[in-house]
Amino acid sequence: MALLASLPPETPVYRWFFRYWRSDDFFQLGFDWNAGRLLRLYALLPLALHGVATVLMGLSFGALQRAVQDDPASSGRKVGFLQAANIAGCTAGSLLTGLVLLGRLGSGGALRLLLVTLGLVFLGLRARAGGFSRGLVAWTLALLAVAAALPSSFELWKRLHGVTVSEPPSFIGEDASAVSVIVPGDAGRWRITVNGLPHSWLPYEGIHTLLGALPALIHPEPREIVVVGLGSGETAWAAGCRPETRSLQVYEIAASQPRLLREVSAVALSPRCCSCSGIRACGSRRRMDARRWPAPARCTTWCRWTRSIAPARVRATSTRSSSSACARGGSSPVVSSARRSRAGGWA
Repeated sequence: MALLASLPPETPVYRWFFRYWRSDDFFQLGFDWNAGRLLRLYALLPLALHGVATVLMGLSFGALQRAVQDDPASSGRKVGFLQAANIAGCTAGSLLTGLVLLGRLGSGGALRLLLVTLGLVFLGLRARAGGFSRGLVAWTLALLAVAAALPSSFELWKRLHGVTVSEPPSFIGEDASAVSVIVPGDAGRWRITVNGLPHSWLPYEGIHTLLGALPALIHPEPREIVVVGLGSGETAWAAGCRPETRSLQVYEIAASQPRLLREVSAVALSPRCCSCSGIRACGSRRRMDARRWPAPARCTTWCRWTRSIAPARVRATSTRSSSSACARGGSSPVVSSARRSRAGGWA
C-alpha cells in the first residue's frame, strides 16, 4: 500500500495503472474483452495487494488447528469453535471498519490503526511466551516503520485517481457510504468520481444538462421533481428550468458529495450558474438525504445555453408559451442536443 501511493508515476508496470486511474475510461467487466487490461486489473493488482496476506491467512488456520488439537474426541468441537471465532471476528471487524473507522479515520488511518493494534497484540504474546529479545525489538521497530510509511487516506485516494500535484487542489470525502472525489483533470476541467467510477465534470459538459432538462420540458406540468444522484449538480440544476416547478428533491447516498461541491465551489471554481437558480448542495453524513428547494425563476443564462447548442430540437408537450424558462416567444419550449458544451453553471 505504501508503494502504491509513493512510486514514481513512470515506474515500469506501475505506469500503466497510473495512466488508467487518471483517465475517464474504465474497464467494464463482461463488455471489455481486452486480455491485457483484464489481467492487469483482475490478476496482477489483486495479487500484489492481497496475495501474501491471503496465503498467510490460509496458513494461520492450519497453525491454529495444530496449536489446539490435542484430543481426537474433542477435535470436531474445537474445529467448530475456531471457525465460529473466525466468522465472528470477520463480522465484527467489517462492522467496526465500515461503520466507524472509515468515517473517522479513512482507509489509510483505519489500516494504520489495525496494523499497529494487531501487531502490538501479537508482539505482546510473543514477549509473554519467550521474553524480551533483540528480535522482538527489531520486529517492533519494523512494525512502527511500516505504519509510518502508510499513506494518509487523502494521499492514497489522490494517487489512485492519477493525481500527484498539490495545486490545483483535490477534494476527497470517504465514509461508510462511498468514496467521493473531485480532482483536477485535463484542459482545466474537474473530474467527479464516486467509488472510482467517473460520474461527471466541472464546468458542466452538457450531457447531464440534457438528461435533466428533457424530462422537465416534455412533462406538461412538472410541479414536483425528484432527481436520484447529485453528482456535479448539473442534472438537478437543469431539471428546475420550468417556472411551474415548485419543489425539487435530490437523493444522494454518497454522504460527502454535497460537502465536496461546496468546497470546490469556494476554493477552485467561479460558478457560472445564474443567480436565480434555486438548487443548493446539501446532505447528511449518516443517511440518504432529501431536501426541498424553491424552483428557479426564468433563467436567461439557461436560455442562452440552450439556444447555443442547436440544431437538434426536441419539443415539449406543453402548449403554453410561458411554460418553460427555456422558451422565448414560441408555443413550445425548445431544447437542443447536438454537442457538448462547457457553457452553463453548476449549483
